[in-house]
Amino acid sequence: MLEEVLVRAGFVQIEVHLVDSPFKDGICSRIQAIRALYQQMTSLTESERRDVWREIKNDLQSFDGVAGFEGPCVLLVNVGTKP
Repeated sequence: MLEEVLVRAGFVQIEVHLVDSPFKDGICSRIQAIRALYQQMTSLTESERRDVWREIKNDLQSFDGVAGFEGPCVLLVNVGTKP
């Protein structure tokens, strides 16, 4: 979709790159992850949010390792040239 927007804006030689960018143990990554989750749950009832948080807590434990928490995250990096 972003590639289409770049074409309409006049960009050429457009490339899309997938970049692994895992959430690693640290205060900034935890805050970013929590903000993203809150945004996704705005339409849920309080009861539904409690259930979701309980499930998230259980599921996130699988990402705890020797080096701490490391959760998956992939970024789409789009580049192009404007003639």
